[in-house]
Amino acid sequence: MSVRCIGEGHRSSLSFRTGTVSSDGRVTMDPPGPHPAAASAGPGTHHREAFRQIGRRTADRDNAWYVLDALPD
Repeated sequence: MSVRCIGEGHRSSLSFRTGTVSSDGRVTMDPPGPHPAAASAGPGTHHREAFRQIGRRTADRDNAWYVLDALPD
């Protein structure tokens, strides 16, 4: 999760937290570490059917599926 933080003088920064979302939609946040840490990016795995489920819940379903169908497996 990312959040935008605004401090004194209207300076902003980004903060990131990790956690999990269970299959029933429950969100659990991991405890923060004692010090800030830099993250590393890696390749992700995405499942087309999971995105189709999201597409089924939107009023713009046809456009969502048009985009999904154009992506590689």
